[in-house]
Amino acid sequence: MTNVLRLVVIGLVAAAIAGCQRPMFPTQTGGQNPMLGAGSGGASMFQRLPNGQAQYATQQQGEQIGQLSKQLSDMSQQMGRFDTDNQGLHGQIASLQQKLDGANNYNYQLKQQLRDSTVQLQQYQQSKGQLEQQLAGSQLQAQQSQTANRPGPYQFAGSATIHANNSLMAKLNEVQAAGVKATMDGDVIRVEFPADQLFAPGTYQIQASQQMLLNNLSSAIRQHFPQQFVGVEAHWDNSQIQGSTNSLQQLTATQSLAVLNHLTQSGMPNQQLFTVGMGANRPRYPNNAPQNRRVEIVIYPETFR
Repeated sequence: MTNVLRLVVIGLVAAAIAGCQRPMFPTQTGGQNPMLGAGSGGASMFQRLPNGQAQYATQQQGEQIGQLSKQLSDMSQQMGRFDTDNQGLHGQIASLQQKLDGANNYNYQLKQQLRDSTVQLQQYQQSKGQLEQQLAGSQLQAQQSQTANRPGPYQFAGSATIHANNSLMAKLNEVQAAGVKATMDGDVIRVEFPADQLFAPGTYQIQASQQMLLNNLSSAIRQHFPQQFVGVEAHWDNSQIQGSTNSLQQLTATQSLAVLNHLTQSGMPNQQLFTVGMGANRPRYPNNAPQNRRVEIVIYPETFR
């Protein structure tokens, strides 16, 4: 389009120059100009003017031609700059389009990962529900089989309460040797990580300083509890997350899933693990205490194979 415009401008300027060079009073048919008189032989008006006026007219014509030539040169330079700017804009558009395509592809991958994580979360929650039912049945069966007057280590002050599963209690020290604090809670082992230390504040990004503890715990579980179900529970307090539209349930679900992914990457089988995002529903400490922001790794006595 720019080349066509250049040709049109050159044509107009050339026509103007030609017009300036044309005689002011062309001869009539027959080769005689009435304004020049008979016998003039078609000479131009400039030839009939006195020498001073003819030179002045010729000088004016030359100046007009020079001005037109300068305008033509300026237009050519301006059109050259337009061409350069046009090429630069095309390059910027191509670069922006490439970035937009990359962003769309990344967004699609994130949506796919979120969809897969949601399905996996539902499966783990279903497995946890089944485990809780099995635990409740086992505890009920143990209580029914125990007599109220039976002496021995299973009773406290004449009550019918039983101790935690001995097979897990015997290996409690093996978990604590990994550098974490583990406690018995009924029939299960609980390992508690403060969320404010485990994650960057208000996110699900695991701190580099805590990755080694998770790796040590994973190694201890793989060595001493290779067949037990392991739950990853994430909890929060009543405080809301500043600058985020996610609910506490969504945050804890994502945090528990992040820990599960780290444990599987460290060697634990995926079918051994499940996650639970509790939000603020299960406070262990007074409800306004920041200690409620925690992640608990729970080792169950039931096996998955």
